[in-house]
Amino acid sequence: MLLLFLLAAQLDAQQLQSDLAAIEKTVNARVGVCVQTKSSLACNRPAERFSLQSVMKLPVSMLALDAVDRGK
Repeated sequence: MLLLFLLAAQLDAQQLQSDLAAIEKTVNARVGVCVQTKSSLACNRPAERFSLQSVMKLPVSMLALDAVDRGK
């Protein structure tokens, strides 16, 4: 994830979209990703729905907030 963030900061949207499609070809799965910078948006499979995309935000956020509460 961090790698995609760093790539987004350095590449234009068309190049990043091509890179995302190339990454998807290397795995045996559908990959849905959108990366937004201040000036551009690049998506792979933007019209498709991925069931865990929003559902995973709650437990990840809870873990992050718990770590903050514990001073980590």
